[in-house]
Amino acid sequence: MLYNRTHISINGLHNRRRVLPPAEILLWERLRDDRLDHLHFARQRILGDHIVDFYCSTARVVIEVDARGVTTERDRERIKDLQSKGMCVLRFAASSVYDDVEAVVNLIQGACKATEAPVG
Repeated sequence: MLYNRTHISINGLHNRRRVLPPAEILLWERLRDDRLDHLHFARQRILGDHIVDFYCSTARVVIEVDARGVTTERDRERIKDLQSKGMCVLRFAASSVYDDVEAVVNLIQGACKATEAPVG
């Protein structure tokens, strides 16, 4: 099952939605309200046992912004799990978002175009 809320605290999710890190706010301003190629992105989405920063269900693209800039074993397992469910997972260091948000958005746009299901 893709959306399994039994292992995740809904209260914790609501708290995370209220307080986004600055890099996520900057990126969210470019993704919200279908601003990127009219694709709908959700923030702080539950996917299985994971809460992801941003998710586009049409293209099945997960976007993670990492303030630490380090990929841990837990991160690798999470990515592998999401990919096993057919997701494309993009991870960006917060510094990349600050330094060149437009380049990050262009990479997201390219991934969405590459994975978007054909219409019809």
